[in-house]
Amino acid sequence: MYRNSNMKGNLTVNNTNTNNATTAYFATIAGFPILSEDETKRLVKLAQSGDKDAAEQVINCHLKLAVKIASSYVRPGFDLMEAVSYANEGLIDSVMKWNPDTSTKFVSYASRCMASKLRDGTRSERLQPISDYAWRELSQVKKARAEYYQMYECEPSEWDLADMLGGKFTPEKVRDLLDWSYNPDSFDCELGDEDSLSLEDVTGVEDDYALDF
Repeated sequence: MYRNSNMKGNLTVNNTNTNNATTAYFATIAGFPILSEDETKRLVKLAQSGDKDAAEQVINCHLKLAVKIASSYVRPGFDLMEAVSYANEGLIDSVMKWNPDTSTKFVSYASRCMASKLRDGTRSERLQPISDYAWRELSQVKKARAEYYQMYECEPSEWDLADMLGGKFTPEKVRDLLDWSYNPDSFDCELGDEDSLSLEDVTGVEDDYALDF
């Protein structure tokens, strides 16, 4: 998956806007295991000694974390895979810069590096991560949308959703929340056939990646 001849090269990732490319990328990274902290330390030490295969393994096994971090920077007009490319750059840097003998976990250090790259890369777009509070609001709207569809077998309008939510959000607020996930690569979108992965399948790794910020 990852190829880097000099530790500063480019990822072989097709960062296009097509569903096929995104589906293929998610399907590939979903197959990489999550490393234990001890195994990560061992591989990082080898990577920092010049072992390219060890570096590749560490990077590949943390690409799901990069998607998780990058997904919080996605907005309409800013492609998910573009955000992932920034996060991947930070991941690559973290392999060579992290101190395996420190008490800071690799996933926490790598997450900081990825967030830094994303902030730098998206500065011109003035993007910031979606807050946890906004995610909770979006979750409520999406749940109401699913319930409405189950009852009426059609997509609700923002007014329908506002009514279902008891007036908690205005129709305009509902529309703004849905706009955050309104693109072919959105967080609840099926990416291909029924056996393919959604972005939630790839990014649902909070329990595996315990960050100690």
